[in-house]
Order: sequence, then structure tokens, then C-alpha cells
Amino acid sequence: MAGVSLEYDQITSQGIFEQSSTQKHRLGEYRDVGECRYRYSKAVEALVLGNLVSAYDSGNVALTAASSAVTTAVVGATTISILSTGATLDNYKDWYLLFNDSTGEGQKHKIKSNTARAGASSSSTLTLYDPIRTATLRGSTAGDIIPNKYVVQKLNAADPVVEVPIGVAPLAVTKDYYFWAQTKGYAAQRAGSGGVAIGKLVQPSMATDGFVEAYYQQTSSINNSCIVGRCVVTAAVGVWSVTDLTLE
Repeated sequence: MAGVSLEYDQITSQGIFEQSSTQKHRLGEYRDVGECRYRYSKAVEALVLGNLVSAYDSGNVALTAASSAVTTAVVGATTISILSTGATLDNYKDWYLLFNDSTGEGQKHKIKSNTARAGASSSSTLTLYDPIRTATLRGSTAGDIIPNKYVVQKLNAADPVVEVPIGVAPLAVTKDYYFWAQTKGYAAQRAGSGGVAIGKLVQPSMATDGFVEAYYQQTSSINNSCIVGRCVVTAAVGVWSVTDLTLE
């Protein structure tokens, strides 16, 4: 039955192995099924079954003081207007607003919703979950809009040290669709360069996007990468294995 965990009858608006074109849970919300954990996520590109996914690393929106991109907001306000050419209705929902320089700096707020920007001279209004703690000032305050870590992409093998792995896709996912990424417990994945061996730690593959490979200690030619988990099933290159995920 859709939306029900077969193990614990845990009701969800979207089943663990379903995808959706509309958002039905808050990003980052989790569901446990036995020893496995899943986090509600959005794919910014198409994913295939077993892909290791990472936090979207190209979505930051700079809000400069020079362009008066951040408007004045008083202490206690839960809305603030910003100038962002990319603002469409709720496309920053569950993302973060950081004031990073000058008046009000150091505050981080989660975005509850946002309006669309109607034109070049108009602004977008962000509604925040929590009120402003220190006032901001137009022309002085600068900031960034930062994607939620569960807005995800397939992990790029060319840059595994920089990208932050957050989970595994337990099904094929259409671009811009919502799904539950697995972050903990046994997960099916493909082995990358060199294969993987039972009992050994694994990291993102440095040869094939979305795969895993044996964890390397830092040397003069290989940088440390994030540990994804521990191999449960020995597998050669390109063959399916099982990783006991330890991403949280």
C-alpha cells in the first residue's frame, strides 16, 4: 500500500520507494524502517538506482550590499525582501538565508516560503521559520541563500573530496522530483575502481559518478575523501555490493 512502511506501518504522504513531482514533506525529514534511515530530498538531476548523492554545490545565491539585495528588517520580523533574479514561487523553500557581512551578520535562518520575483525591478519576499534576531540594513547587509543539504545531485567522481555525500538513491529519480534518500543501514551500491571488499571502509568513487570504492588514507597523490560506510559484500568493479551506510 502506497505511503506505508511494510515493516512498521509508518504512515507517510509519500512511500519510501516512491518519487513525486510535488513536495509532500519538509526537506530533511526522516523515516526509519528497521535499522535503515531515509531523508526526504529533492534531485536537481536525474538519478539512477544506487547512486551516491551529494548536497547540491552550485545553488548558492549571493546577496551583495552593493546591489542592496537585502532589505531592512527589524528585530522580530519573520519576512524579509531580497533581490534575486532566480526567485520563483517557493523555489527557496526549506533553504537557508545567511547574513554574512556587516549589519546583522552571523544570522542563519531557514526559509519557510518565498514569493516569485515579478520583474527586474521587483523583489521576492522570504518568509522565515524564526524571527530576525538582529536588524538588517539595506545597502549594508550582505548575505547568501544556501540550498538545503537534501537538495541533491549525483556525486561527481572528479571532485569527491569537495562534495558532501548525504545518501543513496533507493530508486531511479526524475530530475526535480522528490524522494527518500537512504542515509543509514544496508544500501545497494555499485563498486567503482578497484572493487570493494567485505569489512573494509568505502568512500565515493574517484573514477565513476555515484559509485563507491575502497577508502584510501591520504598520500601525496590521493586526497582523503569522506567515509560513506563499510562494505558488507565483496564486489568487483561495476558489480553490485552492499554498504552499511554511516552518513549520520
